[in-house]
Amino acid sequence: AQEKRETATVGKYYVQVGAFRRYEGARITKDKFKMILENNYDVVIKKGHFESEPINRVWISGFRSEEEARDFKANNDLAGAMIIAE
Repeated sequence: AQEKRETATVGKYYVQVGAFRRYEGARITKDKFKMILENNYDVVIKKGHFESEPINRVWISGFRSEEEARDFKANNDLAGAMIIAE
């Protein structure tokens, strides 16, 4: 019998924990989360635009599902954080 394998895409879901006009604010938030997170998650700064202004978003990556990202938010008192699927 052939074994059926499920593959999960790691890093498809992110939790956004901050958005800053100034890069310095994003870097400080990134460093704060890197200190408290487990090794299976990473923190990245994504540059983008919001209302045609540059913005630096701080995303936690490494979630294998939307449910895992939701659990992370709930377990870390991040009610205001957004889940991003990419």
